[in-house]
Amino acid sequence: MERSTSAAISARWAEPEAPVLFALSPFKTFGAEVMSFSNGYLVLFSQTTFNFCFLYAILAVTSAQATGLMSQGRVPLDERGRPQIDPFAWAYESHRALLQAFSEYVATGTIANPVELVDKARYDLLPWHYVERVQATYEQMLDFFALHELGHVSLGHMQGMAKVQRSVPATSITFDIGAPSPQQENLADQFALRSLVGIETGPELAVLCDLLEKRKFDTPELDKFWMGHTCIGRYTSALQLLKAFDVFDIYFADQASGTEYTDVCEINGTHPSGQHRFIGAWGTGNFLLDMPEDYTFNLDPILKWSNFMNVSSSKRTIEEAHALWQQLK
Repeated sequence: MERSTSAAISARWAEPEAPVLFALSPFKTFGAEVMSFSNGYLVLFSQTTFNFCFLYAILAVTSAQATGLMSQGRVPLDERGRPQIDPFAWAYESHRALLQAFSEYVATGTIANPVELVDKARYDLLPWHYVERVQATYEQMLDFFALHELGHVSLGHMQGMAKVQRSVPATSITFDIGAPSPQQENLADQFALRSLVGIETGPELAVLCDLLEKRKFDTPELDKFWMGHTCIGRYTSALQLLKAFDVFDIYFADQASGTEYTDVCEINGTHPSGQHRFIGAWGTGNFLLDMPEDYTFNLDPILKWSNFMNVSSSKRTIEEAHALWQQLK
């Protein structure tokens, strides 16, 4: 997690008054959590988080690329310039695989055959630099988790919280963990976004915009851009992770009795809804990214990808999904 702590420090994060340790959680729930203990703070990641994020990064990048091409009226081509698949069919199938991963995980706590889902999504159609982007997206999602929890520490949310009490016998994995308020969760999201994206994005974006304007596409700088190793790529990864929270909320709300959304977009009184968190981060894009004068960051592609997910293609025929997509456009 050195990337996470380095990002937080470069964003002028004050050093905590006590050490922060990262470790694997004994729990199987998706996500990360921070707790206070006698010598500092402990940030726990479940193994499920690593596993699901890796599969999700593959499916999210694939479906986003498919949706982007479809929205632009473009077709994935082979080496001879021949169409490989109908653009809408690729978007439809990749989102079906993505949503199947969520529904299966929520129902069973695991994914029986992740390779089959990757094949269904047509991961093989990705351009070479987007294969590298998958790995970058996976790592950046984990960074966002870590930075969010570091945000709770840095912003003083842990002050006054009871220290972790481990139950006896020692084999027990029951812990007393505090539940921050929805407002604290929003602030921790903002902290994570600012740290992950960076606070001095202007020079990097000026170079990228100049190369794109001059159509100098065959350059190391633009390769880095397409592969997700820029501030824009890190921002997109955060948005995709927050969209995962939105989708999880939808599936859990369908299954769990007593789960309610309030007027302030809370879920169960402790966390904002995933939709609220995604839209909040999406709305700050042009504030986070210091674009050159007369330029704005085009946020439409990530919203179109998100909207296609809302079509719930896994539950509909391709004809029904197409009709709903036309309504969303």
